Amino acid sequence: MDNKGEDEKNLWQADQDQPTPAEQTAEQPVDQSEQIPDQSAEATSETPAESPITDQDQSESKTPIAPVEIRWTASDSIEHERGKGWYATVAAATLAILAGLAALWFFGIMELFAAITTGILVVIMLVTLLVVTRKPAHEVEYLMTDSGITMDGKLHPFAEFRAFGVQPVGVMWQLALIPVKRFGINVTMFIQEDQGEQIVDALGARLPMENVKNDLVDNIIRRLKI
Repeated sequence: MDNKGEDEKNLWQADQDQPTPAEQTAEQPVDQSEQIPDQSAEATSETPAESPITDQDQSESKTPIAPVEIRWTASDSIEHERGKGWYATVAAATLAILAGLAALWFFGIMELFAAITTGILVVIMLVTLLVVTRKPAHEVEYLMTDSGITMDGKLHPFAEFRAFGVQPVGVMWQLALIPVKRFGINVTMFIQEDQGEQIVDALGARLPMENVKNDLVDNIIRRLKI
């Protein structure tokens, strides 16, 4: 009887040492990787991959520029009416400059050699002005193609210009091509009114249009009616 009681006591103590089912569940570590689904994998599978936009696709989306070939003929200058008053004004301005040079030499401000040299240059400029103003206007042949604008056989590629502009000059329209170079000179030409819209539309497909303003040289030329 005593042995049997001791065996039951030992068995009861062994059962107390073993954890209960609730304690086993609490002590067992939870594998979160098995319970939480991989949301990034599901998002990747649900979201379709976007195809990259290549340069070829962009070039194909642009509207192609139609080839162009426009010919026209226009004068290289405008015929101005110069009366006797214009010649009298030029002569008076020349005499005033020569008189000023003489006064500078007389008061010792300028040396005689410098005054004479400057006076000779003023006379040469006067003769050149009279020759240019009496020169008849020259008809220039223009050709616009995909390569650029050809003026009397000389090609001006579109790559040399960053923009263009149009402004009225008397009864005609003047087209100005603005160069890419910062201190470059505008290439100007006259266009006929009947072809003006066609020429401007063709240029607008290749160069941006800007407002052009006359510089100091243009203002002097217009004042002198050259």
